Amino acid sequence: MALALLGAGLLLLALAVRCGGPGTVAVRPPDAPGVTATCRTLHAVLPDQVNAGDRRRTTPESARTAAWGQPAVVLRCGVPRPAGLTATSEVVEVDGVGWFLTERPRAYVFTTVGRTAYVEVRVPASIPREQATAPLVDVATALERSVPRV
Repeated sequence: MALALLGAGLLLLALAVRCGGPGTVAVRPPDAPGVTATCRTLHAVLPDQVNAGDRRRTTPESARTAAWGQPAVVLRCGVPRPAGLTATSEVVEVDGVGWFLTERPRAYVFTTVGRTAYVEVRVPASIPREQATAPLVDVATALERSVPRV
């Protein structure tokens, strides 16, 4: 009986490790060419906390992704230009960084504009709309320092 319990415990541990374990967030890294160095620079200066949530590991590990809190605010560097972004699109400016907003059922998706790399920040829809830009304040300094304006 003890051997069976030990085996079950080892199986659960193996599943937790294979799935990334607690505290990790699955995030698909973008693969835009030409922005790898910019994304690495951004990744190195991102804050430890966003929207009062601590930084979490992402899986697979990548200098193009970051996450904070639970539910996670997720950043991806090097995403494609948003399909709906045009020269006349409404843009929100937060601490000197311009953002294009796409509302989805489960998240507010903010993408930088006027930068050498498109950076996306997904804010969970569980955060009230009037507070959805708060995480952008927390990453603005890092973006200003590492992702040049066009």
